[in-house]
Amino acid sequence: MSNSSNLTMFSHIVSRLSGRTEDVAVEALGFILSRSDSARRALRDMLRDILQEEGLSIPELTDAATQISGEEGARPDLVVWDQDRAERVLIEAKFWAGLTENQPNTYLARLPHDEHPAILLFVAPESRLETLWPAIQRIVDPSFDWLPLDTPNGAQVKCARVGEGRRFLVLASWRALLNRMLSFSLSSGDPVEADIKQLNALCEQQDQEAFLPLKQHDLAPGIARRLLQFNDLVDKAVENAKLRKIADTKGLRRTPASYGYGRYLRLGSKNTEIWAGAWLGLNYENWIKIRETPLWLWIDSGATWEGVVTIAEARARLGNDIWANTPDWIPVHLPIGVEEDKVLDEIVDQLQEIAQKIATP
Repeated sequence: MSNSSNLTMFSHIVSRLSGRTEDVAVEALGFILSRSDSARRALRDMLRDILQEEGLSIPELTDAATQISGEEGARPDLVVWDQDRAERVLIEAKFWAGLTENQPNTYLARLPHDEHPAILLFVAPESRLETLWPAIQRIVDPSFDWLPLDTPNGAQVKCARVGEGRRFLVLASWRALLNRMLSFSLSSGDPVEADIKQLNALCEQQDQEAFLPLKQHDLAPGIARRLLQFNDLVDKAVENAKLRKIADTKGLRRTPASYGYGRYLRLGSKNTEIWAGAWLGLNYENWIKIRETPLWLWIDSGATWEGVVTIAEARARLGNDIWANTPDWIPVHLPIGVEEDKVLDEIVDQLQEIAQKIATP
């Protein structure tokens, strides 16, 4: 989910109600590949591009199914057959779960030995490829001679020849596979297009929301220093707003939330004594999904406050454009390249503009 507009009903329900998101993605991919010739042609086309330097021809892919057990009982996520019913492609779909003991050695041994290439394909979030590829390489049995190959799009695709014959292990991003499928379905008028878009939205959401492997710069003290400075901005902005008589905090406490530090306040005018119940603070979730600012103003419904306007009254006075497509959050934008006093002035100026509208019936 690159932003909130990309969230589909399918991805929302799966992420909230299912503890087995990878299994859902596997079944969705299997549904698409089993029913759509254009999707299978897209898979074949992607693999053909990856292996183009090898000069090998991939036969037509004719069917697919999930959870097909082999002789040793191991079950890859997906099996894709060619016209001779050879298991031409085995697919393992990953988000952030670890590798199992059968991945990849049992599945590599299961690939057919014939004149055509046979592929074990891992599909994973693009942001995981750089860490998953060496992890796969480490657990490949030494009997499978590992020979990395150059690929046309190294950022989204990795490939190695493994063992004797024409067996290959490929790691591709969900984006690379699904974008290819979507292109083929659109050009052929295949109604599977809608299903691909639903699966793609789920995969994008997983890519965006997952805990990524830490890098050294993530642990640098500059990040902690900046977050503490944001906290200070909240406190100082509230105090400056009180000096301008547009805020009141009597009886209210500093209250951090799961999404960030903040302060409850009444926002309006001491002259008219017209207030809205509010919270000013950091909202990391909104920062990620809605607008590029860490600082947000929340307007309370008014149900649990005494002497404040309702959210309906606040919305009527403030208009619709200020809310950033949310029911009760207003982004507070921070200026770039200026000293702290200028940043504070800009924050309080925005609060004052909002307060004046709230205090004007």
